Amino acid sequence: PNDSKQRFPTGQRELRLTSSYYDLQNPGSQATGTYQAQGLLQSNQTEITSTRNGRVILERNNGTRQITRQGERINAQVFDADAPEVPTPELPEIPEIIQDPIVIQDPPLWIERIEDPIIPQLPEPPPFVADPVVIPATRRILEVPDRDFRDFRLERGWGDPLAQSFLVEKSGGIFVTSIDLFFEKKDTTLPVSVEIRNMVNGYPGQTVMPFSTVTKNPADVNTSTDGSTATTFTFESPVYLEQDFEYAFVVYSNSNEYTAFISRMGEKDLATSQTISGQPYAGSLFVSQNASTWTATQEDDLKFHMRNASFDVSKIPVLKFENKALPVSNLQTNPVETFSGQQYVKVYNYMHGMYTTNSNVTIAGITGDKENGVLNIATPSVSGTPSDGTYNVSLTGGSGTGATAEFTVASNVITTSYITDPGTGYATTDTLSASNFDGGTADLTVGVDA
Repeated sequence: PNDSKQRFPTGQRELRLTSSYYDLQNPGSQATGTYQAQGLLQSNQTEITSTRNGRVILERNNGTRQITRQGERINAQVFDADAPEVPTPELPEIPEIIQDPIVIQDPPLWIERIEDPIIPQLPEPPPFVADPVVIPATRRILEVPDRDFRDFRLERGWGDPLAQSFLVEKSGGIFVTSIDLFFEKKDTTLPVSVEIRNMVNGYPGQTVMPFSTVTKNPADVNTSTDGSTATTFTFESPVYLEQDFEYAFVVYSNSNEYTAFISRMGEKDLATSQTISGQPYAGSLFVSQNASTWTATQEDDLKFHMRNASFDVSKIPVLKFENKALPVSNLQTNPVETFSGQQYVKVYNYMHGMYTTNSNVTIAGITGDKENGVLNIATPSVSGTPSDGTYNVSLTGGSGTGATAEFTVASNVITTSYITDPGTGYATTDTLSASNFDGGTADLTVGVDA
């Protein structure tokens, strides 16, 4: 991170731990280490340079300027022609000065030889040897395979494709769903493919848009003699193309048998026999013999129909996720809980994911700690005159043990009854009873139903 709250310096940094609270230079103990910190700053910049030729204009100017000097007018006087002559003083004669001749001797006739200076030879410096890098034993060295990390770049050889350029003018861009092309001939075995690429300086580039490659076998390619039958190339997912950007869809195959219909200015339409007098779209057709060097044909256009997605933003989307069949898993210990007088049980299982009545599950292999318990009882009968109320009684008799029941008596009639403990070891022919359950002379008799 590099914001107002978190910012880390980069380069060779030193980490120092010291026992001094005030970070003194000579603490009782200290440890230092050097580490390398670096980051990656990504920035995009678009530069547009506009130039124009300068205009050179030659003009001839003529002008007159009058200069008046004030000082000359002030000092000027009228010339007096009758003024007497000014006498010229006579100067004395200057004697002639005769200098002695200068004798120049000839230079000596010898040449002095200057030896070259002797430069001492300095010893060569020893070769630089870098200190070995010590890698700790706990450090792992990962070998990165030699591969190309370019996203959506072409990784195939040369070919002989066709390309048609187009411009995205819709605000916000478009999501292209399919392209219709029109073929006259096709191969019998080799397929044909379509993909959408970027444009670089007005020519098809090498970057392929994600999900834009579609390949069709010859059996799925339709042909016609007049360009009336289309072959639809539907993309795996809608391909998003940005607004105000040029793109090109490329048609290529490893076969030379495929031929596609184009339109050419000045020729007649095969379907309507009308002369083609204009280009309805400003794109261009490009041809290439190696899928790298392209030549634009300004008068030709590939016949195509392009479809883009239209979204209804007024509707609320609903996504339904259905998981695969869950594998068999073991339940926890004692996972089943029963409830007296109810027709349902509770099964404990973490992360079951069943929260609606439409969820179904199969439970198998459950064994309880009691067998042949009393689940249902026949209509009970009571003798004597018990008091009205609810009674919890232990049932005796039959071939099993441990069964208990709860019933309610109103006016010497049992209104409700259910088993609170099924017991174990009973048979459907057993008759169970509870004597003096009210503390008096009242007795209860029930039959085991199931």
